[in-house]
Amino acid sequence: MAQHLTETQVWSLAAGESAGGEAHAHVSACPECRTRLEEAAGVRRLTLAARVAEPSAAARVERLERFDRRLALERHKTRRWLDRRPMLLPALGMAAAAGAAAAMMVAGTPKVLPTPPSLAPAPILSQAPVAPTTSVTRPVPAVDNPGTVAPVAPAPAPMAPRKTFVARKGVTAAAPVVAAAVPAPLETAPLLPAPSAMPAPAGTQVTVEVAMVSPFPAVAGARELARAGQPAQAMTAAVALLASTMPGEAQAALAVVREVALQNPDMDSVAALDAAMSANPDHQEALWYLACEATVLGKRPAEAVERCRNFAAAYPENPRARDASYVAGTLAREALGDCVGAVEDYRKALVFTGQLGSLNDDALFWRAHCLAQLNRNEEGRQDLQQFLARYPTRRVDPKVRALQSRLGRNH
Repeated sequence: MAQHLTETQVWSLAAGESAGGEAHAHVSACPECRTRLEEAAGVRRLTLAARVAEPSAAARVERLERFDRRLALERHKTRRWLDRRPMLLPALGMAAAAGAAAAMMVAGTPKVLPTPPSLAPAPILSQAPVAPTTSVTRPVPAVDNPGTVAPVAPAPAPMAPRKTFVARKGVTAAAPVVAAAVPAPLETAPLLPAPSAMPAPAGTQVTVEVAMVSPFPAVAGARELARAGQPAQAMTAAVALLASTMPGEAQAALAVVREVALQNPDMDSVAALDAAMSANPDHQEALWYLACEATVLGKRPAEAVERCRNFAAAYPENPRARDASYVAGTLAREALGDCVGAVEDYRKALVFTGQLGSLNDDALFWRAHCLAQLNRNEEGRQDLQQFLARYPTRRVDPKVRALQSRLGRNH
C-alpha cells in the first residue's frame, strides 16, 4: 500500500478494531504511519484514564434506596427532636434533612447531619466504617503490536478518607452510625496570632484615638486653621470654597464657616459673612441667618435685632424665621426697651409657627407683658388667657400673677 493510512484507519487501529490486513502491514513498513498510530494510542490512553466510571444500574438503585432510608430516618429524628423542643423553629429539622439529601444526591453516599444539642450526658462517639476502594482497568491497544490489547495503568485511587466521628444520643458501640467517607482537607500553614496589646489593669483609663479622614482636603485644611487659632485665615479659606462645584464640598465649607463665625462672633467675622453673601447668592439665605446668630452671640443687640428682622422679612417661609423673630422681639424688649417693635416681632413668631411649639407659648406671655406696658390691656388679657388655657398650672407662677394684677383682671 503506497498511500498512507487515513485518520479513520489510524483511530480504528488505536481502538483495537479491525482495519484490514493491509493496514497492519503498512504500519509495520511505514514509520510515519506508525508514529501517527502511537500518538493516537497515547491520546486514547490518556482519555480513558481520565474518564470517570459510571455506576451501574444496580448501584444507582442501591444509592436511591439508601437515600430513601436515610431521609426517612432523618425525618423521624427531626419529628422526635421538635416534639421535645416545641419552642424552636419548626423548619430547623427539615432544613437540615433537606441539606443532607442534596449533599447525598451529589456525592452518591449518605452523610450524617450534626445532631441538635441535648441536655443529656455526653454522647458516645463511634467511628464510621470506610468502604474499600478498587481500581478499574480498561483495554487499550498496545503500541508495538496493534493487533493485541494491553491493560492501562489503574485509575488513581481516591483520597485517603478522613476518620469521621458522629455524636449520637443513645447510640451504643454495638450499633455504629453510618457516615460518609469525606476526603481529608488540604493541609494549610497554621495561622499566626495577630499582635495585640497587653490588657490594661482594672480601673485603668484607656484613651483611643480615631483618625477621621475628610473627603475634602481643602475643607479639612480650613478646619485645621480654625483649630490652630487662626479664625480669619480659616474663614477666608472656607468662604473661597463656597463656590465649589464638587458635590458636597460647598456644604462642608459652609459648616466650617458657621463653626468659625459662632466661635468668633466679632465684627470681622460678620464682615466676612457680608462679603460672602455678595459673592455667593446660592448660600445667601444660610449666611444671612448666620449673621443674625453671630451678632446675637457678639452681644450687639441693636445690630442683631436689625439683622434678625431683615432675615425674617426676606425669608418668611424659612423655618428659622420664627426663631429670628422671637430673638428679635426678646432683644428689643429686654435690651432696647422697644415694646412696640417687640409686639410686632412676637406677632410674626406666632404667624410663622401657628399655634404649636414652646416658642410661641413664650411669645404669647411676653407679648401680653409688652401690651400691658403699652396700656393695651384688653389685647394683653386675650394673650394671657390663651396662655393659661394651655398651661393652667402656671397660674401660681409669680410672674403670671403679677401680670394678671397689672392687666386688672383675674383669669
